[in-house]
Amino acid sequence: MISLTGVMKALLVSLVLAVSAYAVAKINLFGFEAASDRLADQVYQRITAADYGKGRRGQRAVRVIYLDETSIEAMKGYGWRRFPPTYDQQWTMLDDLMTVGGAPPSAMYVDFVYMGQGGTSDGFPTFLNGLAAATRARAWADKPGCLADPLVKIACVLAAGGTPIILAKPSPSDLDLFTDIQRGLDAVAILAPAMVRLEAYPLITDYGFDKAKAARLGVRGFDISPAMGLYAAWCLRRGDHCGEAVFERLASRAREALAGRPGRAPDLSQVFDAPLDVVWGSRPDPDYLAVTRAVTPTAPRPRCSTPSRPTRWPARPPRTSSRRS
Repeated sequence: MISLTGVMKALLVSLVLAVSAYAVAKINLFGFEAASDRLADQVYQRITAADYGKGRRGQRAVRVIYLDETSIEAMKGYGWRRFPPTYDQQWTMLDDLMTVGGAPPSAMYVDFVYMGQGGTSDGFPTFLNGLAAATRARAWADKPGCLADPLVKIACVLAAGGTPIILAKPSPSDLDLFTDIQRGLDAVAILAPAMVRLEAYPLITDYGFDKAKAARLGVRGFDISPAMGLYAAWCLRRGDHCGEAVFERLASRAREALAGRPGRAPDLSQVFDAPLDVVWGSRPDPDYLAVTRAVTPTAPRPRCSTPSRPTRWPARPPRTSSRRS
C-alpha cells in the first residue's frame, strides 16, 4: 500500500529535479548546456560536411596546391635544395599557376607567412615584381581610395584587370610586428591573417587600433580572412555579384577609386558579421582517395586535397610533384 507520505516525497523530489533542470537550462550553470550543444553540433556537422553546398559548387570552384615530402625530395634533382624554396623559385610556381588553365584564376591565396628575406640571393625582387605584374599594382598602388581596406583593394585589382593574390600574415592581435618585407608585399598584394586553433573564423576583423598603431602594423581599416578575400574576388567577378548588392557597390567604388575619386567603401561588416565555421568532414572526397592510392602505396588519412599535375616546370620537379583539390 502506497502511503501519502511516500507520494508527497516523490512529488517533492520530482519538483526539485524539475526546478534544477529548468535553472540549469536558463542560467547555463557551469556551461554544461553550451558545451552539450557545441558537441552535438560538431557531431552533426562532421557527418554532413561532405554534403555541404548544392552540387558541391563551392568545393569544385577551389583548388588547393601543396608541396608534399615527395615533391620536396624530387626538387633536389633540379637544384631546388632547400625548404622553403627561394623567392624566385616560389614565384616560378605561382607564375605557373597563373597560366595553367589558359587564364589566371579568380584569385589566389598563398598559405605561407613571409616575415623577412632569407638572404641576398633569394630573389625577393623577382618575387615582388611578379606579384606587382599579376595584380596590376601600377594601376592602383598610388590611389588612396584603393588602399582604404583590403576588400576595396581586391576590387581595385580586379577593376585594373589583375588577379588578387592574398598572402598570409600573423594576426596583428597576436604579433605586434610588421616587417619591411611585409610592408613591401602589402604594397602590391593583399595580406590576410592566418589564424590557427579556431573553430569559427571571423570574416572581417576590426581590431579597434588607434590610427598610429594601425599604420605601424599595416592594418588598413580592418582585416579579412583569406576565405573572405577569395569569396569577395569570386563574387566581384560574377555578373550577379552572388546576389549581394554590397559587392556591386564595392565594384563601383573601386572604379571610382581607380579614376582618382576617393570614396568610402561600403561597410560589409554588417553583412558578413557571423564567423565562418570550419568543420573537417568524416568522409574525404572520393576523387582524392582514388588518385592518392595511385601515387602512394596506402590510402592516406583524410585531408582536403588531391594530387594533380603542374603544367610546365622546366628543370624543376616532375609532373607528380604537386597536389590539389
